Amino acid sequence: MTAEQFDEYLDLYGADLRRWPPGDYAAACRMAEQALPDLQARIAQTRGLDAWLDADPVAAPGLALVNDILAGAPKAPERPWWQPGWLWPAGMAGVGLAGSLAGAMLVSLLLQHSLLVPALDRIERGTAFSAIPMEWSVE
Repeated sequence: MTAEQFDEYLDLYGADLRRWPPGDYAAACRMAEQALPDLQARIAQTRGLDAWLDADPVAAPGLALVNDILAGAPKAPERPWWQPGWLWPAGMAGVGLAGSLAGAMLVSLLLQHSLLVPALDRIERGTAFSAIPMEWSVE
């Protein structure tokens, strides 16, 4: 870490090295231990500024200020009548239902026109009450 970087970090994070980014903490400690006179003077000056800033108490905002801020906040736009909150889930359910119906129709057309494997022809001609032979040679 250079002296210029150390000086910049003093301005950004103050004289307490624990407030500095963790990746630069070790390098800052080594730089502070070198005891350069101008660097020590700058650290002392920054400690004074830190103490002055820490001594100034900040009062919690009053209820009136909170209410004023909330009153001035922009309102969320109201949803138009044609865009209810249930439209998105209903649309997704409709798309799912349409896909299921299209798939069922495709399978029924494929079974009806014998476009599937020829071994399925036997299933098409037979019913639960018809006798399906056990061997292919009997057919």
